[in-house]
Amino acid sequence: MKEITRELESVEKKLKSPFRFFIKNWLIKKRTLLNRSLDLSLVEHISADNENFRKLVEENKQLLCNENIQFKVTSEGSSPWTYMTKRFEGRIHSNGFLYLQAKSNAIEFLEILSHFYPSKYIGTMTPLGLAEANAASTDFQIIGGRVPEVFRGQIDLNGTITFETTDSWFEIDGHIHVSKIIADPFKGNNHKRELFLRNRSEIRSSINNWKKQNIKF
Repeated sequence: MKEITRELESVEKKLKSPFRFFIKNWLIKKRTLLNRSLDLSLVEHISADNENFRKLVEENKQLLCNENIQFKVTSEGSSPWTYMTKRFEGRIHSNGFLYLQAKSNAIEFLEILSHFYPSKYIGTMTPLGLAEANAASTDFQIIGGRVPEVFRGQIDLNGTITFETTDSWFEIDGHIHVSKIIADPFKGNNHKRELFLRNRSEIRSSINNWKKQNIKF
């Protein structure tokens, strides 16, 4: 955690430099990644010493734990060179819904590859609502490669997120992959949704207070 903190301080210092304009976008992206890594480390660090904080974290884990969650495909991407999404990243927004965005697509070198499609994704979901998932298994269909409308999945108490296709892809002409997915991890339970968001706000407040006290901005 100390190493992440030092890197973050270095990035913040460079962002104040008169030469920052040449690498500003790169610095902002790196700051985002460092903050994410630090936040995850602080969840464990603060939990060890703060019982109330630990209870909020554990409660959010329980609130996210659900089965038979519908992952709705809201956007498709098409390219003559890519044929399936290998990785998603996303987060639970302030409306309490999970939004996933494609971050990596498999590149096709042989025509036969376009008939493979990802049948299952596995990843992690944090108590802060940050999610990532990678293709864990693939299937093969000789006549097509169009994405399905929905995936079905679950989130367990350890924060493992899993979702998979419920039927094979059906349409001729490949080169089509999933770009965006939306899911309701609370399955319509607004009480759970509001409690999660309230807990997350308190967790983030504690994390930000730690940063103010320990990081030189």
